[in-house]
Amino acid sequence: MAAANYLPVFSGKIPFPRDLVLRHAAWSGLPRSEPLQQFPEIGDLITSFYPYHRLAAQAWREGTVGLWNPTILAGAPLLANAQSALFYPFNFFYYILPVAAAWTVCLMLRMFLAAWFMGLLVRSIGGSTTGAIVSGIVFASCGFMTVWQGQAMGDAAVWLPLIGYGVIRLHRHRSCSSIALLGASFAMPILAGHPETAFHLMATGSALALFLWMSPTEGKRQSPTRPALHFALGVLLALGLASVQMIPSLEWVGQPGWSYDVATPALSWHDGQGFFSRDIQRNLNSAGIPVPEAAGYLGMFTLLAAPFAFFHSARRLAVFFAVVTIVSTAIAFSVEPAHWLVAHLPFIKVMKHGRLILLATFGLAAMAGLGISVLEQQAEMAVRRPAIAFVLLGGACVAAAVSIYKLHLATFVAVEMSKGPAASLTFLLAGAALFAWRIAGGLKEPQFRILLVGLAAFEMVTFSYGYTGFARMSDVFPSAPVFDFLRAQGDPATFRIAKAGYPISANAGTMYNLQAADGYEICLLRTRTFCRDLTLDRDDAVFFLPDRIAESHDRRIDLLNLKYFVVISPSPESEQFSNLPNRYTQVYKDDSVAVFENAKVSPRLFAVPQSGIEVIEPAAAQLARMKDPAFNPERMAVFAEQPAAIETQDAEGASQFNSDVRLIGSGMNESRFRVRTSEPTVLVLSQIYYSGWKASIDGAETPVQPVDYALSGILAPAGEHEIRFVFEPRNFKIGVMLSLSSLCALAGLVLVKRGQ
Repeated sequence: MAAANYLPVFSGKIPFPRDLVLRHAAWSGLPRSEPLQQFPEIGDLITSFYPYHRLAAQAWREGTVGLWNPTILAGAPLLANAQSALFYPFNFFYYILPVAAAWTVCLMLRMFLAAWFMGLLVRSIGGSTTGAIVSGIVFASCGFMTVWQGQAMGDAAVWLPLIGYGVIRLHRHRSCSSIALLGASFAMPILAGHPETAFHLMATGSALALFLWMSPTEGKRQSPTRPALHFALGVLLALGLASVQMIPSLEWVGQPGWSYDVATPALSWHDGQGFFSRDIQRNLNSAGIPVPEAAGYLGMFTLLAAPFAFFHSARRLAVFFAVVTIVSTAIAFSVEPAHWLVAHLPFIKVMKHGRLILLATFGLAAMAGLGISVLEQQAEMAVRRPAIAFVLLGGACVAAAVSIYKLHLATFVAVEMSKGPAASLTFLLAGAALFAWRIAGGLKEPQFRILLVGLAAFEMVTFSYGYTGFARMSDVFPSAPVFDFLRAQGDPATFRIAKAGYPISANAGTMYNLQAADGYEICLLRTRTFCRDLTLDRDDAVFFLPDRIAESHDRRIDLLNLKYFVVISPSPESEQFSNLPNRYTQVYKDDSVAVFENAKVSPRLFAVPQSGIEVIEPAAAQLARMKDPAFNPERMAVFAEQPAAIETQDAEGASQFNSDVRLIGSGMNESRFRVRTSEPTVLVLSQIYYSGWKASIDGAETPVQPVDYALSGILAPAGEHEIRFVFEPRNFKIGVMLSLSSLCALAGLVLVKRGQ
């Protein structure tokens, strides 16, 4: 299945939406796919996930860990941003392989593991081999797993069936190895980088553990004390293993200034038709269903087989999977009272509940595996009471057919045959005929297995194949003249760029070793507030607006070390910059884009005489001072409180102040400068202030303080010195120690089992 779904990789291509990059003006000279491929909202693949992997690989090859991201938003945390997933085990492929090759390997491995884990779960609860295989195919190729491939959410979701398997194994065999397996399976979604999905998975695993404890086993109800203790040990082990990612992220999550009081809207009833729609190549799709949010297709035969799970010997677990499906669907699609309950729970109410489609798919896939096992083994229900079997099959078939008909009525755009409602109906009828033939006794077991697995594979591959498109490795962020020009302007650690409009994709500089003052990512509140009136009003990006820049007469753009603006040419944006010749000069132009240079840009590190320090305590007043056209950043520096050990100087000395600052080395997590000043200074680093940064003067540590509302600064004496800034957050060190200790504990649990 994995090989079939990613077949073009064997001819040297990788699964990547290259046309999402090439639709921007900077690459207008390059040919796009023929026919032109449509994509849903998967822009995060090109703006975040692929660039993050490249950045992490670059740091590793520099001999460090990518704790800081200098390429976006005038500097931002990288490790602390959970979606970077730097320590997710399968992302280590990026540290040993070329990024494009590692990307492909990880996507294929993700699909394989999702199927394997799901099959392992179904097999462990009594499902047949065929039922396990089919449930694995369904889960690995379903709508949720397909549309979120390449993203942290999809990587986390892979581990849901293994969590279920780990809980069941611990319930049956309370051993050290079972605790180790549970801890590892619970840790993986956290390390995968999507806290919301990790919470959903851990909640499901906990619910399963509680269900097993409270359900009688062989007619006896056991005390849950010891199982609860073993489960708690497994969860603690998981939290310890994931500490290296989790602890930095917990500090970061408080920085964007989010509100946790506003409930997130759920999906509509109409969006529920995504369970029957095979069209996932556009947003909105042909029936007006949002993709990827509401993509939930999981095979029509799955819906037919699921009701038979209640006749399996593992009917207790079938009930649990049914409850998971019903509850998650009710929450995802605003069914009361489930929706009311989650809408009033602190923190939980802000989650995107539509993503609980994952749990519904998981429950139905597990039930389908058990149901297929019933039909395959011709259990008592199917042999002695075929009428009941036909009623179940007929009822499921009619319900699904009605839903497909409603999907047909909602379809308002022509869609290719294999993606339309007719294809869903065809697969429904094929599955119904196959099951009916088996119930009637006309289809023997070997033939039933072959036909069922073949139908499942064909239905799901034709659904999921080519979702991201495929591209040659050389076409992934290919060369563009504007980037060649910008890279020729000197050390990229000495200036920043930004886009106005959409001449390049967001965060594109990351792929070309350029650093930007703007970017698409959940922003620190300090970053967003500093330039809010100059940008689009978004919590997840800083995008500058030329008309607002033209109306502004302060120096905030300069303070961000923003030297070059990239714009489409000709365009209203290029005209607006051209109308400011005293500030912006056009230094590059081709048929599609132009680059304007900021004449007043401040250096990456610059010196301000200490006599220019202004102490302004209220944050709003500090920001107002930054917006004051009279504020001169070369002579003034704003602090929230009076710095200690200021060396005063007379006015004559301050007026004769001179300095020379040169960059002598830089990396992802550090910068080194040679500084010569005539007087004691404030050295202002044009980088967003964030805890964890340390500085030294000639090897002696000195505190880093917030300066000019959003930037970083230190006090330095007169004379010539070597200045070093390095990002060494304490929370990372604590996380490493806890994770290493937990890893040793995990190894000990495994070795204890081997020694017994």
